[in-house]
Amino acid sequence: MLRRESPRFFYFIGALVLLLASLPYLYAWRVAGEMHVFSGLLYNPLDGASYLAKMRQGWEGAWRYRLAFTAEPGEGAFLFLYYLFLGHLARFLHLPIPLTYHLARLAGTAALLYALDAFYAAYLPPRARKTAFAFAALGSGMGWLALPFGLIPTDFSVPEAYPFLSAYVNPHFPLGLALALLLLIPRPPEKKEMLLDGWISLLLAVISPFGMVLVLLVRGGLALGRVRVPPRWSALEEGFRSLLPLVAGGLPYLLYTQWAVRADPLLAAWNAQNLTPAAPWWDVLLAFSPLLPLALWSLRGRERPSLLWVWVTAAFLLLYAPLSLQRRFLMGVYVPLAGLGALALTAWDGARRRLAVALAGALAAPTVLLILLTVLSFPAAPPPELYLTRAEADVLNWIAANTPPESVVLASPQLSVFIPAFAGRGVVYGHPFETVEAEAAEAAVLHFFAGSLTPADLPYLVPADYLLIGPRERALGAHPPPSPPLCRRADVALWPYSVPRTAYSVPRYPITQFPIPAP
Repeated sequence: MLRRESPRFFYFIGALVLLLASLPYLYAWRVAGEMHVFSGLLYNPLDGASYLAKMRQGWEGAWRYRLAFTAEPGEGAFLFLYYLFLGHLARFLHLPIPLTYHLARLAGTAALLYALDAFYAAYLPPRARKTAFAFAALGSGMGWLALPFGLIPTDFSVPEAYPFLSAYVNPHFPLGLALALLLLIPRPPEKKEMLLDGWISLLLAVISPFGMVLVLLVRGGLALGRVRVPPRWSALEEGFRSLLPLVAGGLPYLLYTQWAVRADPLLAAWNAQNLTPAAPWWDVLLAFSPLLPLALWSLRGRERPSLLWVWVTAAFLLLYAPLSLQRRFLMGVYVPLAGLGALALTAWDGARRRLAVALAGALAAPTVLLILLTVLSFPAAPPPELYLTRAEADVLNWIAANTPPESVVLASPQLSVFIPAFAGRGVVYGHPFETVEAEAAEAAVLHFFAGSLTPADLPYLVPADYLLIGPRERALGAHPPPSPPLCRRADVALWPYSVPRTAYSVPRYPITQFPIPAP
């Protein structure tokens, strides 16, 4: 149950977050005009398009995810079930996939705001809760200071670390963080509460597997941190007993995901490319200031490790551990930092405290404001990585309605990002992580359109069934084949492009349009 001292304050902040997380998308959709179609994505469109592609697979009836950005998608596995479910839901409700995506994002945001309030009510004194909630719900870091030097700092590139940016980006970041926070709130050791923890753990493992890892690390670290000399084994036993519902609920699915990825060669190749290395220490320090210095100040005189400090310590230690997913450990770390920062500010009184809160807020706000205000430049030139032209959208709709489901389309890398999401068809190259052997496949596509094919490119092009040429492809040097297209909409057209899948021979169109140098 929520324990608010000022309900209006929390409702006001919550409404403001939902409004700010919606207005830029509405504006971007409004300014598309008649010549463009808004993709529904504003932040990290590469990953956003992959989520829409997963929803598309669910909309088409799938419960096993198959690699959407690879010409040979494989058998797939029960991964990304949340997005597959959203796709099924969109079909059931007869809603467009992008609209369902954003409705789920806002629902996850509401759940995150509820969980933030409950979390701070469990760990902070009344005087610190409002400040912590406002910082967590609306704040970010000071990475904006690095922008004039051409750098993209962590608070612009790791949105899952910050509640507001999580809410702004996609559906699973806010919902996953909300579930993680609920699991980190102390509960009485009763059967009903343990069962609830087990179900929440299962949901979290499905929606955000790394969120489940985070909860186990923090809860386990807290149990270890409370061991004393001489040891109080009863306290340690009690701490680890509280982990049993989490392990029983979430661990089986985590183990399944590891097995599924390792057992499928295509998924294993995809996973090998999914690397998220940590940023330099100075970048991280800047991205989590001013709250990180305030959090260090709050540590003075403390004897017992609080869950907030266990979370922060574990995140920053594991950030630089020799692991392939270092940045993932920053998930939600702004939440404990906001709580610790608010605790530090409670040591001051009166005007001094109000000034400190205002200054910290002013330093933490520009990153969010800059991200939100980016859309104001769209009317002058809609970014091609966020918008389709009307002709491109019409051709993708034709592909979805008139081509076999297993078809593969050869198009420019930039347009291929949208094809699995809006046409439900495979591509030769479309994503730096989710296209198997991404660098080689991208090189083959670029060589194809530039007319500089090599024999090493041919295996990547053979699976293509259709060739799409529009303004993006012409910008790479493409010329249309001489035969009539299957479909044409304004300056975008589609041709058949079929060769035997077992023969690594030269496709017929490049013979005349793109001569291949002799080996």
